[in-house]
Amino acid sequence: MTSVVRRHVLEELNLGLLRCDRICMGDVMKVYGLVLLLAGCSSPPVVGTVVDGLSGQPLSDFRLVARAVGDASATCAVVETTSDSTGQFTFDGMCTGSSDYAIVSSNESWWFPEGAVVPKGSSDALALAAWQAPGGSGLFKLAGKRMERLTTAGDIKKDTVFGTDETFWYPSEIPSSPPRVAAGEVLVLVGKDYVTEARIYPLNDGPEAIKVTSSDSRYALLRNVATIGLAFTGETDYAAVGPITVDADKQVEKVGADRAARYIQSDAVPPGRYAIFKENDRRLYLVDFGLASASNKGDESQ
Repeated sequence: MTSVVRRHVLEELNLGLLRCDRICMGDVMKVYGLVLLLAGCSSPPVVGTVVDGLSGQPLSDFRLVARAVGDASATCAVVETTSDSTGQFTFDGMCTGSSDYAIVSSNESWWFPEGAVVPKGSSDALALAAWQAPGGSGLFKLAGKRMERLTTAGDIKKDTVFGTDETFWYPSEIPSSPPRVAAGEVLVLVGKDYVTEARIYPLNDGPEAIKVTSSDSRYALLRNVATIGLAFTGETDYAAVGPITVDADKQVEKVGADRAARYIQSDAVPPGRYAIFKENDRRLYLVDFGLASASNKGDESQ
């Protein structure tokens, strides 16, 4: 073989080896990346239990959704699971090696005030307490797991007792059957404004007529109303009645990142009818606690 031919053969062999190196290295890098991806998503299962925060009872058939809050593959960015009859659950397929996970309920009316997070790198068992409170604000009645939104009963009216500077409120109307929080049920105030600002006043049966200051500084007779803030025994005879103090052992307040709620048991206040509103509200809620009230006043005439 001549030197020219030998040199040509060597050049071809070197070129082939170089091409092989490039191809093989590309394949190796692809395989290496796949191994890393699989390693990140082969974290141990995350197990735990979920209970109703109010009752402490396990929540069965409760759907949980975990979302990665860091870098994670699309295959493990969202992982779901459902609790069994004892409230136990297992998350499979999380990439906890590369990301934290935030857990929420698939039912938006349930939330985790204390948060529900799987920290990056953790495989510790979770103990979650879910509370029922729809987003937004307002009043609700909770009977078992059924949450019922309450509606306002009427406008808030305000007058001044004739010959004094004392003012009081009264509802423009009273429904024949206001919502009642019966034994075992719970009144739920939702929204930070309601949790911190709402006041619960007894609704007082009034006399046949109350003397109030009219627009021309004379008096007018306000008839057949139930009053708030003052309890009347005559046209101008009254006593101050402030907001009720709720039994602290029979209510729970929860404040989270996206909502707040106050849970008041049926026996947290004496049985009776109550007006619930915030300062500067135009309308109020009327709610019976325990035994239904006999008060049906609400038609005004002067």
